Amino acid sequence: IDGVEIHDGSACYVIAEIGNNHQGSLEQAKRLVDAAKECGVDAVKLQKRANRTLYTSEFFDQPYDNEFSFGRTYGEHREALELSPSDCAELQAHAREVGITFVYVTHDQEEALTMSDRVAVMRGGAEVPALAQPARPALTSPASRARPSPEA
Repeated sequence: IDGVEIHDGSACYVIAEIGNNHQGSLEQAKRLVDAAKECGVDAVKLQKRANRTLYTSEFFDQPYDNEFSFGRTYGEHREALELSPSDCAELQAHAREVGITFVYVTHDQEEALTMSDRVAVMRGGAEVPALAQPARPALTSPASRARPSPEA
């Protein structure tokens, strides 16, 4: 992962799960990345969802009334917890600056293609190798192909 070889004889590779604990705040997300780095972890992991795609309209629009709610409906609550694509890019750059690997897990193809530098399909804990000549590729173009890399 990010140049680190992981195998039975290697040191433990530690990934800090940030998830949505940033509560939709870029500054909070940066503080969590910094705290993870200070703790000595190798990587941080966040999650991104296209909520309207992931949930049915009925589920998305259901009332969500509790003391920890960030919106009137479950959908509004979930949307408030998401970072924008530009926030995600800034957070990834911040992680790179502090020297920690940034892993972003998506829950659907739309988000994978929007946010990724590299797309991997996993099955049973292992990466599925690319198909030689798929009839129709499942993923057409990671976002990194559409924008210059930060190193350029």
